[in-house]
Order: sequence, then C-alpha cells, then structure tokens
Amino acid sequence: MRKNYFAVKAMAAATMLAATFFPGAAKAQWQKTSGPGANMVADLVPHRNALFLGTQGGIYKSNNQGAVWEFASQGIPHRGLYSLLSTSQALVSGSYNGIFRSTDGGQTWVQPITGMSTINELTQNSTTLFAATDMDGIKLSNDQGATWTRVGHGVVGNLITTIATHGSYVFADGNNTLLRSADNGQTWTAHLLTSLGLPNQSNVNSLSSVGNQLFAGMNNQGLFVSNNNGSSFVAANSGLPAPGLFSVEHVIQHGQVLLAGLMGHSQPVYVSTNGGQSWAVSSTGMRHGDGVRKFYSDGTDLYASTARGLYKSTDSGATWNLQNQGITNGFVDALVANSAFIFAGLADRGTGGTQNLYRSPDNGQTWEAINNGVATIQVKAILATDQLVLVGGNNRTLYRSTNNGQSWANVSLTNSINSDAAAFTQIGNNLFLISENNAIFKSSDLGQTWVQASGSSVNPLGRAIYSDGNNIYAAAGTYTYQSSDQGNTWSSTGSISASTHGTSFYTLGNYVYLGTRNNGMYRRLKTATSWTAINNGIPQPTWITSITGYGDSLFASTDYSSSSYQATIYLSTDSGATWNQFNQGLPTNIGLRSLLVRNNHLFAGTGSLYNNDGRSVWYRALNSNITGLNEVLQQETASIYPNPNHGNFRIKNLKTGSSISVTDVQGKTVYQTREISGGTETRIDLPHLKSGLYFVIIHSKGGIQKQKLLIQ
Repeated sequence: MRKNYFAVKAMAAATMLAATFFPGAAKAQWQKTSGPGANMVADLVPHRNALFLGTQGGIYKSNNQGAVWEFASQGIPHRGLYSLLSTSQALVSGSYNGIFRSTDGGQTWVQPITGMSTINELTQNSTTLFAATDMDGIKLSNDQGATWTRVGHGVVGNLITTIATHGSYVFADGNNTLLRSADNGQTWTAHLLTSLGLPNQSNVNSLSSVGNQLFAGMNNQGLFVSNNNGSSFVAANSGLPAPGLFSVEHVIQHGQVLLAGLMGHSQPVYVSTNGGQSWAVSSTGMRHGDGVRKFYSDGTDLYASTARGLYKSTDSGATWNLQNQGITNGFVDALVANSAFIFAGLADRGTGGTQNLYRSPDNGQTWEAINNGVATIQVKAILATDQLVLVGGNNRTLYRSTNNGQSWANVSLTNSINSDAAAFTQIGNNLFLISENNAIFKSSDLGQTWVQASGSSVNPLGRAIYSDGNNIYAAAGTYTYQSSDQGNTWSSTGSISASTHGTSFYTLGNYVYLGTRNNGMYRRLKTATSWTAINNGIPQPTWITSITGYGDSLFASTDYSSSSYQATIYLSTDSGATWNQFNQGLPTNIGLRSLLVRNNHLFAGTGSLYNNDGRSVWYRALNSNITGLNEVLQQETASIYPNPNHGNFRIKNLKTGSSISVTDVQGKTVYQTREISGGTETRIDLPHLKSGLYFVIIHSKGGIQKQKLLIQ
C-alpha cells in the first residue's frame, strides 16, 4: 500500500512541533521538566559568583541572579535543608542528616562527620563556624566545616534552634534563656529572658544582627531590639501585628531600610525606614501567609526565602515576584491536559507549600502557579477540558475554572458528598466524580451543581472513575462498577482481591484494565464481569497509581512497594500479557504518582520522601521503536477511505469480532466501538474532531492493525 503523502507531512509537522517544545526530545530516556512548584525555601547565600538556595527538596544553584535554578544536591540523601553557609573554601549545608560540605562550588557534596543530629541554623564569626542542632547543642568548627566539636558543656542544652554572631559576640537561644559567648564560643553564659527585658514564658525564635543592633524574634511575642550587645532589649513592635500566632524570622538591612520577615501571618514582610522604631506592610506580590524564612541582599536586589518558594524585589521590597524557575519540590499527584495547557496538582506531604496548582503552556518547559481563589489544599484530582478545569482537594474542597485556571470559583458541595473527590471523568455533556467514602456524583452544568448518580451507592474507598466515551467504569473498595447509559444506572462488574482496592482504569481494544493497590494489574474483556491478574514482569506486591496508553501500548506507573523504595514505569505492547521496565533516566527512590500522554511524549508526575529531586514532572519521547507503530497496514487487511477526509470515512474488509478505536496523537481515545460484524463496510462519522493527525486502531483475534487518519 502506498504511503499517504498528507499523513507523512502531518507526521513531519508533529515531529517539528515536538522538537520546538522538547529540547533534546530525541533522547530515548526520561528528562526532567523545569517544575512544577517550589515549596519551603529555607536559606539563600552567595558562593563563588553564584547563588545557592536551600530548600526542603535539596540545594539549587543559579548563575543568573535567580532567574533560573538548577539542582545541585549530588551526594546529599534524604534532603531537607535548613541552613547554608559560604566560607572562603567551602559551601556548608545543614540538613536533617547533619552537616554536608562542598569544595567544588556545589557540584558534589560529602558528609565530613556522621552521627550529628538535625542542623537548625549555621553562622560564622570570621573563620569560626557554629551550628545550632536539635540534640547536640552548639557545634563549632575552625577548619571550614571539616571537623566539629561541641561547646558550652554544662551551660548549653541539647536543643538549640537559632544562633547568630554580633560583633565579637555569639548568641543562641536556650531554655527560657539567651546564651551569650564573648570568646568566640569557648565559654557561654545563660541570661534569663526577663533579666534582659525579654518576655517570660517565651522562646527566642530568631536572632538577627544588623549593624549595631541585635534583633530577637520571640515566639508569638513579637520583635525586640538591643543596642548594647545583648545586655538589654526593648520592644520594636510599632506597626507590626499584635503578638499572637506568628513569629519574626529574620531582620535585614537593605540600603536605608530594614525589612522584617514573618511566619504565620497573612502579611509576611514589613519595612522600617527609621531603624526599627516603626514598621509598615510591604508584601505586594506575595501571597498572604507565604511566610518569610530568610532574606538576602546583594546591595541591589532583595531575595526572600518563603514557604511558597523564592521571591525577588528590585525596588527595596516595595513589590515582590516569584523566582522559582527550575525549583521542583512538589508531589505531583494529578497530571492532565487540554489542548492549551498541562495542569499539575501537588500534594505537599508536609513540605509546607501554599501553591499547589500549576499549568504549563509549552509541555513542561515552563510552569506558572494558578492559585487565584484557591485555598491551601492537597490536590487529589483534576479534570481538564477546553471549556472547564475542575480541581478536587482535601477537606471536601472543589474548585472550577472556565479560563484555564486564571481564576477559580469554589463549588459548594452538598452534605451528601461527605468526603473528598477522588477522581473525575466526563462522558458527553455530563461530569462525574467519585467520592472517597460513599457514592458517585453527576453534574450536567459544567460542575456548578452535583447530584448523586442514580443507583451509584458504592463501597467506601472510592478511588477511580474513568470513561472511554461509551461506558463509565468505577472502583470502590474491592468492587468495580460500570454504567453504559450516561450514569443513569450502574451494575457491579465483579470483585478483585479482598486485600486490595482499585486505583485506576484504562481501556484499549476489547479489554478494560484495572490498577490496584499492592496487587498490581488486572484486566477483563469489556463483555465480562470477572478480572484476571496480569503481572508477568511486575513483581508483587506492587501499587499501581496510573495507567495510560499510546497507540497499542500500555503504560503503568507504580508507587513504593512494601519491600523497596523504588517505583517503576512498566510498558506492555501485548495487551498486558507481559510488562517491561521503562525507567531509563529516572532517579531512584521515587514514587510515580500520575501519567499523561501528550504530543507524542509520556509525562510522569513524581514524588518522594526519600529522594526529593524526583519531585517533578518528567517526560520521555514516544516513537515507533517503543510502541511498535506501523506506517501502513499489511495487504489484504481492512482499509480506510477516503483519507484524508473531513471526519466522515468508511472502513471495509473488517474481520468478524473486530473493534475500532480512534486516538489523537496524544494517545487519547476520541472514538470507540464494540465488536462489529465483518463482511460489510462500516461508516464512521466524526465531523466534530479538529483537523489533524489521528490513528485508527482495529483490534481482532488476529492482532492489532493501525493506520494513520488525516482529518482536514
């Protein structure tokens, strides 16, 4: 059969498009996108003409004043950085696992000494370094962080949360005391807080040295300042919020102004033009409640490390803009797309982020936060069409947007929806959600109102709902359900193992595929009601988190198994009979949370408690070598005509029992039939489809046939 010229040209155009949006797309391995998301950022320091950022996800480096960041944590396991320190010979980081040190500009890191507890803060006085620890008191180093010695025995307790140098003095917090050393940490004196003018029944939360002033941020008690090397303090709260559930984390001087960073308050930045005598809000551009952990000034620009990521100000703190490009710290639990954007939903898992919704217009090369009108939530599910985006989160939250996430409206859920939305799907003009604990709900007005679908009371542990255009499939507990009439009636389609529950669905050809928690993959014929395990190549127990397809290939992602922290993406090209790993280029010790096929690429949302550089969206090119796509059908098989067409075409010479599906180049099924009789022509009318390249996939007992279809 002669190749279709138009189809070849369309494929060439698709290849050029992929090359535009995916630099290095020809590499047959996984690559990391630039995001999404940046959660808690703890510290920022300059070192060797670069900026280094300490985050809950590790260390990042920027060579262009924070415009773009690259990961720089090679050698630091279980990342979670609290403090960074730059010396003449080394870059030192304080983390959950103690001290790490780099002497090559952050390219590699080594742990000079093991057994140290969590490092809360680092500081230095000339060539002497100090570390405030969780369980080892104050540690001191005189050799650029290579070795450390505990100091202050008998005076300094085990838990030290903050430490700072001020002139020739070193200060640290104690148990209702302020610790002070006048001999570079060799000896220490403990001063009761009340004897210094500081509030009793409080702790020193932060210490900041600014010129001749020493500022102490007290836990829930505001800000105090000393002008005599810590001998006495007075309140410096004029203009700041009333003492309450917030703390001042850092004070810095930038030019002629002082800036104070707050945690736990809706306005995170205050500015003073009179040395701290009075303060005024200066948080324009920041999201309320972001919380500032630390400032840095290079003399021209200001930077603020926050719970949302890194902000930069070029006007002395009057306005702020996010500088998160390349910083990836989120657990990507939801990953979907419409024709314009990829949408990613994050679940922080305790990392402190406040920005959990992102979109990318260029296949993951850049990401932007889209949280206008959305509370801080753990995103559990997203549905995206060209008309609507729905987001379900914890605490029974549901949001809808009709402008691709530019703004969001909160959807008030009825009391009948008494648990979180676990998943969404769409069939025709109707939307469906399955709640975690009780039922399936239906909306006929683009998600504005929801009612329980008739006869859809299901077992608890609702986790998955999926539509292939003809049927709706749902999983709750150990049972699965199906509706063939737009959700008006539901029937049980069998039970899986009593020790698991369904997590995800996908349909391809004559089969329905089901992923489960800890029992791997199952499938059944669309006409059957019993499930068969298909785990040849997938070790057990395995938790399947997502399933998708491209052409005649299936992909399944997994989370951690009970015996290993390594998760895997599996590929099957034989309808699930066998599976092979598809991991080349992915980091180890990660969880795989979500899958998406778009523009001939497979995207994976990842997350990890053990390897934070895996918290991102990754992508890999899909091609004929991977999926077994054929340019043309073999002789004496079904044929399609006319081709190209305007969405109306015929298929002849079908074998008895064949089923037909049409997919777009992203692998999304746009049309599907049940088994049909052979011997006659079958007409398919799809005039609503947009112009472009599609695949017609014909499944029969003899195998799978495929042909390109060009709709003009």
